[in-house]
Amino acid sequence: MMSEVTLLQENTDVLQELKQSLKLRGHRRCQLILISNPAGNQPEDFIRIAEYIRQYDPKITVTVVTDRFRGLASMVAKLALPTLVVSLVPLARYRPLRGRFLHGQALSKSQEYELLEAAGFRVPKWQIIQEGQSPELADYGPYVVTKPNRGKRGALVKIKKSQKVGAPAQSKKANQHQGRHAEEVDANGEMLAQQFIYTGKWPICYRVTTLFGHVISALKIEAAHDRIPLHSPDNFAGVCNVVASGRGCVQALSSDEEIIRYGEAAHSAFPDIPLLGFDIVREVSTGKLYILEANAVGYVWHFSSPIGLDIQRDNHLHFESQFDGIHKTALVLAEKTQLLAY
Repeated sequence: MMSEVTLLQENTDVLQELKQSLKLRGHRRCQLILISNPAGNQPEDFIRIAEYIRQYDPKITVTVVTDRFRGLASMVAKLALPTLVVSLVPLARYRPLRGRFLHGQALSKSQEYELLEAAGFRVPKWQIIQEGQSPELADYGPYVVTKPNRGKRGALVKIKKSQKVGAPAQSKKANQHQGRHAEEVDANGEMLAQQFIYTGKWPICYRVTTLFGHVISALKIEAAHDRIPLHSPDNFAGVCNVVASGRGCVQALSSDEEIIRYGEAAHSAFPDIPLLGFDIVREVSTGKLYILEANAVGYVWHFSSPIGLDIQRDNHLHFESQFDGIHKTALVLAEKTQLLAY
């Protein structure tokens, strides 16, 4: 296990390298407004970030707002300053008094895939399953994954034989299949069929969390070994779950350079979304990387989110120590504020 001294030195080196790559420190007077949402992040994190930014670049004024009403008075007093407003999650009714507003977006999986493919990043073959129709899946392999186009935390992700996906239009009972009406599925009930990527006897997935293209945490998630192993990608005898996360899974900090760099690069497909959580898998037979999801909605600030705190406690982890994530976030936001505020 890496010692605390070694980890501290590596983080110091990373931050020094990042500082040297940033060009706009002290460029002009401007302001950053950070909006905290208790469902996904804690204001204490943003208060620390604000203090780091003030120390790094005194020309940036930082205001932390805990919801869309509080803090307006302090913002009014600074309307003359070029402004960047950042919320890691969507805020449907919030409109800044001035400046650019960047926030999480509630994209469906298919929307994420289209953006990733257009930018040249690899996702498993996929298509929307039209209700009452059997999709053409001949080139997907003998088994495919089905899942909601808008779902939550791996809910209703299933492995199925390709020929059993979808249903003839005349079968009313079958039309109600695919979990379309489950509470975890968005109201439009869209489901996807997707190529299955074999990652080993027990599913393995990597979560790379990026802020404007800079990694702030990276995890390896491996399914519990008390589950029935999948010895090959074409024999699912007794196996019904292909999601790495879930009961008994093991999560550990990852230093896989190839996966981290792929996640950082993929952020370029979403230039106006501050925070992304890329779920990436590596195919055993080819070594190719595939992106399963980008989590563009932004509820992946797991330094202090309720989910993140549980993961850290259960797996004896400290996410912030991996890349000095709070401090690194401050440096990235300082540069973005100087670049984008108006």
